[in-house]
Amino acid sequence: MSFSSSPSRMDGFVGEAVDEGRLLLTDILGSGNFGVVYKALDRSSAGRVPTYYAVKCLGTVVDDAGSGSRADEREIRLHAQCSTHPNIATLHRRFSHQGFLFVVLELSAGGHLWDVIDTGAFINNDGLVREVFLQLIDTVRDMHEKGVCHRDLKPENILCAADGSSLRIADFGLATDAPGLCTSAGGSLAYMTPESIERESYDPHQSDAWALCIILLNMMSGLYPWRRANDTDVGFEAFLEDERYLRTIFPISDQLDDLLERCFRPVALARPSLLQLRTEIASMEHLFAREDEGKRDGESRQDSLRPVCLSAPASTSTAASFVMISSAAAPSTPATSRPSSASFDSSALRPKPLFISKTSVAAVAKPQPQPTKRSPLASPALAPRRLVKRVLRWLKKKTTNMKGVPARANEPPVSCRRETRFLGVAVFQ
Repeated sequence: MSFSSSPSRMDGFVGEAVDEGRLLLTDILGSGNFGVVYKALDRSSAGRVPTYYAVKCLGTVVDDAGSGSRADEREIRLHAQCSTHPNIATLHRRFSHQGFLFVVLELSAGGHLWDVIDTGAFINNDGLVREVFLQLIDTVRDMHEKGVCHRDLKPENILCAADGSSLRIADFGLATDAPGLCTSAGGSLAYMTPESIERESYDPHQSDAWALCIILLNMMSGLYPWRRANDTDVGFEAFLEDERYLRTIFPISDQLDDLLERCFRPVALARPSLLQLRTEIASMEHLFAREDEGKRDGESRQDSLRPVCLSAPASTSTAASFVMISSAAAPSTPATSRPSSASFDSSALRPKPLFISKTSVAAVAKPQPQPTKRSPLASPALAPRRLVKRVLRWLKKKTTNMKGVPARANEPPVSCRRETRFLGVAVFQ
């Protein structure tokens, strides 16, 4: 197929009438690695209250029937499969125009979740945070029951009303319905699990649950706990070494801190399920810290949050720039000290997305051989050394006896041996 009048780029359709003249593309709402989203006016609504839609240009069609690439067709199919839920952005129809594939989506007048976070609407608002977060959990659980995992949950992909009271999950570009474990990368770094960052076999259901917990901290503070969940990140390293890390950084209650500490465990099987997460959040007395929780174990809560990331200069990028305090920029401090606090605008703290080419996800999440009943890893012999170190460090902290004395050197406790064998990591042979 040849279209001599086709724009060279997907963002070249502003001002054009598409969908057989029914829609007028008036503006670009956003763009990413997998498409461009336009604001479109329904021309049939002229003379009365105008109706607008979000129209996403996915890519070029591959045949005369108007079919898109394998990745585009998968996105449309999975979105349509979940679109019946009230908290999923409605997918109305598809069409092709000048050799490009488009989908017509519901448009949210309130923007996305980050827009509401930036207004401070969630700060110290237990009721609103709980309401919105439970909506998210219920929506993701419904997706999982339909066999679909989103794999790219983040505030930018969650549409909502201006007051944050109603939400819609959108952008199924990295979603998968393949059974078994995934090995292909998917998502934005700040919201990915340790095992998915390390390119290990991982459960996409766990990835969605992990991302939801990061979103909860986003809503409550406008901050991220770390840039990426691996050993090279100062925030995640501090979390692994100090179970009090989250409560000293974020304005969260002791109950919520205990729950999130379990949700962010580096061992996937040790994390609570989405149902457990929902049950505990719904029954929790309060999510934000109260005044009587200002002191814990003799440590005063900080008057200002101590972010592990500082905003990047406006002249360089609108994405986040995560930095550590260097010895040249700060007085000498112990190695365990954390970055100091800073005033910042949360809108500048959004992490730079992990760029993944469309071809790299064309065959995303191919069915993987089912793991053995006792191992979540494809093969114990292939367990990466970083995973072994991460698991051992976490187990060492969890196997301290009642008096706080670590297990004897060269003789791991029985519970440690048993759990490590369960993980399929042969580290004591």
